[in-house]
Amino acid sequence: PMLNEFGKLIGDFTIAKAAEDRFMIWGSSAAQKYHMRWFEKHLPKDGTVRIHRFDQTLVGLSIAGPKSRDLLQKLVDVDVSTKAFRFMDFREMAVGGAPCMVNRITYTGDLGYEIWMAPAYERLVYKAIKDAGEEFGLVDFGMRALLSMRLEKNFPTWFRELRPIYGPFEGAMDRFIKLEKNDFIGREAAAKEQAEGPKLRRVSFIVDAADADVMGDEPIWAKVSKDYGTVEKPHGYGAPRFDKGGKEIRGSKAAEGASAVRGIVDGDWRVVGWVTS
Repeated sequence: PMLNEFGKLIGDFTIAKAAEDRFMIWGSSAAQKYHMRWFEKHLPKDGTVRIHRFDQTLVGLSIAGPKSRDLLQKLVDVDVSTKAFRFMDFREMAVGGAPCMVNRITYTGDLGYEIWMAPAYERLVYKAIKDAGEEFGLVDFGMRALLSMRLEKNFPTWFRELRPIYGPFEGAMDRFIKLEKNDFIGREAAAKEQAEGPKLRRVSFIVDAADADVMGDEPIWAKVSKDYGTVEKPHGYGAPRFDKGGKEIRGSKAAEGASAVRGIVDGDWRVVGWVTS
């Protein structure tokens, strides 16, 4: 995660060490221009650090699933076993005869790899993957399938669950925040959030949505007159309120069970959070 000076989330990245003096950073394509402005603003004035965009000169393919390691091994001439190529390792290697960079990481939540190459090699690598994957029953999957699979693993995505209105602990990014290490932008605010405890907290849940799946940004209502309900299929994320007194309603700031929310649906209900995906 990357924070602004107020300790709010302004980016979520994958970073790989390609060489002693070279790092690869992947982030949201929609926020690329914003992030580039942020990086350039904070570059050292002496020119010791440079940043270069690869969005026009680098393309990627992802393979994922329990047989993805076996598939990759058929395409390369190096050892990619569990011990030789660990989670989040990054290597340069030939894939299907094409020069590539491979990262053992996936957004699906399963075993998987991201394979990066120059655009001229994309068709060659794609065909090699498809041909080698026939024995494993390999099929294509797209972004919508990916966004569904990552929910099952509780992987957040930028500008859905992770937004500039949330802090890192509200976004449940605790394991990526090391306050005791080197100083960073937003550290003081993040430390305060940790010490005081987050007012909101990202959680995953399953919704009994019947035939009307939520799309995101809908309020979450809880019936307070009695216990009720079951949960079943669709997955989602929410940001429930963590008030100490349990009285305040996010947004309207009405008292629990107040007329501001009563009558919208049958019975006494109150807002307890928002669906973000």
